[in-house]
Amino acid sequence: MAFTVKTEAEKIFTNLMGTGASRLPTDPVGADNRANFHGIFENNPAPTSELQIQRAGSQLLFLTALYPNASTSTVRTNILARIHRILNRYASNIVNYKGDGLAGGLGPMGLYSAYALANDGGFDYDRAGTTVVTRTQLLAYLNTYLKPNLLENALAIRLKEGKLDKDYRTVVSNHTHFNDTNHACFALNGMIVQLGAKFFIHTAIKGAGNTIYTDFNAFFNTLAINLRTKFGNTRLNNGLTELCLPIGGGIYKDSIAYGSYAQVRGYFPAAGYNSLIVMGLNFAARAYRCAELRLSATAPQLRKVVALPTHVCSSVATELANYYKTYTAYSNQAFELGGPNFVALGASEDNGWLKVAKDWYDYQKPPQVASNYLEGVFGKDTPTSSGLFLNLAYQDAYDPISVTSYLYSMTWNGDHTLVNTTIGNAIKAKSGTSLAAPYYVASSHVGFKANAGASRVLQGLAGAMNNGVTTLN
Repeated sequence: MAFTVKTEAEKIFTNLMGTGASRLPTDPVGADNRANFHGIFENNPAPTSELQIQRAGSQLLFLTALYPNASTSTVRTNILARIHRILNRYASNIVNYKGDGLAGGLGPMGLYSAYALANDGGFDYDRAGTTVVTRTQLLAYLNTYLKPNLLENALAIRLKEGKLDKDYRTVVSNHTHFNDTNHACFALNGMIVQLGAKFFIHTAIKGAGNTIYTDFNAFFNTLAINLRTKFGNTRLNNGLTELCLPIGGGIYKDSIAYGSYAQVRGYFPAAGYNSLIVMGLNFAARAYRCAELRLSATAPQLRKVVALPTHVCSSVATELANYYKTYTAYSNQAFELGGPNFVALGASEDNGWLKVAKDWYDYQKPPQVASNYLEGVFGKDTPTSSGLFLNLAYQDAYDPISVTSYLYSMTWNGDHTLVNTTIGNAIKAKSGTSLAAPYYVASSHVGFKANAGASRVLQGLAGAMNNGVTTLN
């Protein structure tokens, strides 16, 4: 059943978020483990953490997209109050974040969206009864964020060069699921989101007629090609070009600069990982669109610079979405970890995947690490824990809704068939209910990834609203 994007978004805001002054009763924590949207205001973990900054940035993207779509002035005032509280708590931490993770992209894009909204409306943030956050301050924060040249980052250089001996390898294996597939030897998603964010924010504030814009534009054209040819695995499926990107990361025997790892995830794609790569590519495509529309240096709101589907970053992002259209439609759910040979696999003894995963993990781990493969044993949380991969796979199989909702982030690319049909059908099939709308996904399901899934619903609704999409299924 179709739902109106702004109605669902406002329902989530009103019932689960509010102004941020206190936790709403409908957003509980503990064993229920729902959205926990209020968690960004809590002291533990601190707001300097990767996850907290990442979630705060996603909320800012959602709130600024909802603001012009809100039904009443009261709702708009409450939205501004929550934005104000987030800025007071996070603005300085966002611009000073130094890690290579997603926080370094999602946080600044959220900060930018708050600045663009205020700049367009000619107001400062003063609705929460705390220290006023002015447009001048926000612009200063963003200029601070832009100062380091991220293209000189070691990971960015490797992304651009795509050297065979450093950045990817073609797997030679007796396992048919893996033989002749490519994988990156470091995690791609965090750096791509950071680079896309920096490209867009620089273009929107500093303009396009400069060498930094030229360098970023050239970089993303090269990156798009490398994602297809060096880090990814492509196939044609019913006329669609599908692109599958394994997670990336340090793999034992790769001989990369970071040393030998007992990483158990590198050869596998992930719904959450790849949907965030789609977001990063879209940020870059919006930078190009910002320059094309001659809106650079004017700080336009994101909804005013919708990326063209013909841009190379948009087309690669669409190919990533195509993989999940087929993958999810086949299995009626997305997996955080899947098979790189485009096989929709579940974690069970019956279909043989546990044996394949065990054998493949043996290939990846250092020989001195003992293995103990126990289906359904939880609580192992380090790369060297021998049961981690199988535990993640097992949990994904029994937590289909929150993991499938990771795919909502792909709405940023403007290809909404994935959300319109595939995600809704999958959630209905696995939940046993006809209620597959975002509010249901964010509020009613439980699972060890419910919090992450709910955050991705916010990202997805923000992407839809910023692309002018009014209705989804």
